[in-house]
Amino acid sequence: MRSIKNRYGVLELPVQYMVAIAVAAIAIFLLGGAIYNLWKDHEVKMAMKEVRKIIDEAEEMMAAAAEGTKTALDINLPNSVDRVILGSNEEKLKNRCCLIMKWGTNKTFFTQNARFSHTVLYGGKQTIILELVMAEGGNYVKIYKV
Repeated sequence: MRSIKNRYGVLELPVQYMVAIAVAAIAIFLLGGAIYNLWKDHEVKMAMKEVRKIIDEAEEMMAAAAEGTKTALDINLPNSVDRVILGSNEEKLKNRCCLIMKWGTNKTFFTQNARFSHTVLYGGKQTIILELVMAEGGNYVKIYKV
């Protein structure tokens, strides 16, 4: 009789290991997903910080600079940025900014005082030049890539 009881223990041990491995795999999968989402949120915040730097400089130029004023600005958009669209060719959308990430996240917002000519920036470290331009529809900032 004693040998029969031992056989059940031998059969149950592999099942317990399989359950433990399955639970660990699920936990690792969920943890990986959470870390990936945190990374994506961090990348969006870093990109927004760089876009905010451009907008702040443009708003300062709109408020206090003379026509033709140029300012160089170093920006470092994360490589996960697909593109940043500042302004538009349409007069009523010159204050629109759009941040598009490579995984599809799209943040669109409007600036209060800054207006831009249509400019597209891509991820990476770059130097841009902001120039204040006078036009019939009002002042706007034109951006050149160096």
